Amino acid sequence: IKNKDWFLTLGGDGHQPAVEPGNPDIMYSQWQQGNLTRHDLKTREGVYIKPQPRPGEPAERFNWDVPINVSSHDAKRLYFASQRVWRSDDRGDSWNPISGDLTKNG
Repeated sequence: IKNKDWFLTLGGDGHQPAVEPGNPDIMYSQWQQGNLTRHDLKTREGVYIKPQPRPGEPAERFNWDVPINVSSHDAKRLYFASQRVWRSDDRGDSWNPISGDLTKNG
C-alpha cells in the first residue's frame, strides 16, 4: 500500500465502519455517541449524517459504539440505532425511526 492509496477519514475513537455493497468508494465511519459520517473515497467528500429527533421529540440516546448496517438488498438503505432503530433509504441524507423506544421494556 502506497501513501496515495489511503487517507484518514476521521480521528479519535473510531468505531465500526461500513462499506456500501458493490461500491467500495462509499464508506461510513462513526465515533462515540452516534456520530456518523458518509465518505466518498473518490471525491474525498465527507458528509455528517447522524439521525436527529424531530421537533418536540426527546433527544436520542446513542450508545458509545452504535450498530450500523448497510442493506445487502438496497445499497442506499442504512440501519442505525439509538434507543430506537432508524432507517435511511438515501445513504443517510434523511432518516425515519422504524421502532419505538426499545429501552423501556414495553
